[in-house]
Amino acid sequence: MNHVPNNCRRPDICHCNICTRQPPSLRDSASHILFRCVLDIRCFELTCYTTYSQYKFAVESGHVDDLRLLPPRFSSVEIRFRFRILKEKFHLHCPGRGEWNTRMEGVFGDMKSAISLLVSKERLFWCKHCDRGLFFPPDCSHTTDP
Repeated sequence: MNHVPNNCRRPDICHCNICTRQPPSLRDSASHILFRCVLDIRCFELTCYTTYSQYKFAVESGHVDDLRLLPPRFSSVEIRFRFRILKEKFHLHCPGRGEWNTRMEGVFGDMKSAISLLVSKERLFWCKHCDRGLFFPPDCSHTTDP
């Protein structure tokens, strides 16, 4: 496999988006947006594969039930990440600079405020590298995993 230089420390075994595939074509991207995000929005489910832009689109559409927009352990939310400076949070397995591993935990009072914060605080709750939620366990394969 031909890897793009991206400072990945494990290019032969890495499973991140940059190491595993080439950028999609414009047609594939448009098709994905139309069929997966727009026409099928009522079937949206927040998983460890959901990106911030997909989540934001689902919230702003107004067609997704609030329960489908919440992390699996709502009302308690724990985020685990590594960082050099706090404004740049990464998953533990994502490439990029980072020296500190940490976790933060909080409890939301209600569903609306949780959804509002998840949308408005992108730098707090979403990985800067892969754009996915930091509130799922590392290498999560499904939202119901412990």
